[in-house]
Amino acid sequence: MDVFEAIKGRRSVREFLADEVPWKDLELILDMARYAPSAGNMQPWKFLLVRDEDNKGALKEAVKKFLRQRISRMSVSEEDKIELKEGFHRAVDSIFAAPVLVFVLVDASRWPELAAYDGALAVQNIMLAAHALGYGTSFQTTIFPQELVKDHFSIPDHYRFICAVPIGKPAARPQMPEKKDLASFICEERFRD
Repeated sequence: MDVFEAIKGRRSVREFLADEVPWKDLELILDMARYAPSAGNMQPWKFLLVRDEDNKGALKEAVKKFLRQRISRMSVSEEDKIELKEGFHRAVDSIFAAPVLVFVLVDASRWPELAAYDGALAVQNIMLAAHALGYGTSFQTTIFPQELVKDHFSIPDHYRFICAVPIGKPAARPQMPEKKDLASFICEERFRD
């Protein structure tokens, strides 16, 4: 698959088959992440792989508990709270069905204002490499609060959580969402809205 095909074909996958992701594929995917650019070539990445079902199950329950508590404090009707909880629980179940979760972290002890950008660049490489091998991924932040992730995995304070990337064979390939016209993004010489 060429790079243009990979970029245009990649989709955010949120439903996965249970098929295992072989180590050789994971190793290749993460090796491609190493080639992402980083400020000062610091390469601040850490890729925490979670494949053990017990570990995933414990984290999943902690995430659901956190989301229930957050929703219960919201200023919305009880009916809306029930709907939100059900929606988040479905989303959590779908994401945790992926055979692998990669938690992308960056060491923010040096150049903390730049480390998050470096992490996001590495994530893009992960997602493109996984797609090129026939796997689905997505960039997950909303259902993974940083403090919960850091506590669950005993991550030192100087590391910043960027996102979780579920990796697995997609249950279905999402369709291409509508994209804005390229001209609407381009300004020449001066900014225009």
